[in-house]
Amino acid sequence: MTELIPVDDMLEENLLRALVIPTDGSGGAPIEDFERFDEKASARNASYHFRSDVRDGIKGGQLHREETRRGAQVNGSYSYSDGFVLRTVEYQADENGYRVIKETMRRIGNGPKENVAGVANVQTEAHGRKNRYTIRGTNLTGPSIPGTEIARIISKRL
Repeated sequence: MTELIPVDDMLEENLLRALVIPTDGSGGAPIEDFERFDEKASARNASYHFRSDVRDGIKGGQLHREETRRGAQVNGSYSYSDGFVLRTVEYQADENGYRVIKETMRRIGNGPKENVAGVANVQTEAHGRKNRYTIRGTNLTGPSIPGTEIARIISKRL
């Protein structure tokens, strides 16, 4: 059985106010005012740049993404290949929403080419810090697992 705890008038008023007028948690301005302030501040001050590249010589793919924000405007691009095509999308996002500025697709081959002895080179850059590493296909090979065993393992996890 739940015990009822008496609530004094001041506490009750604050509880009702919290339910009726959402605030920023400090008991101050309503959330809408706080969000408008936050949007204005981020529109003036926000900035970042990041980039990542993966050149996969093991599975034959590549990925690229780059994005820059200055105030409320974000410009970026991403591209990927699957062995058949290389698709690149350039975009912009701001107070008017997300828009694709340019999109291209270029035929590059007849499908992915797997090379278990290949290497995948990964590069990232964010906050002025660069990170690079290589994955070697020979480090990924191991005993093969029959398809029925993989299906059993997957269904066991579900």
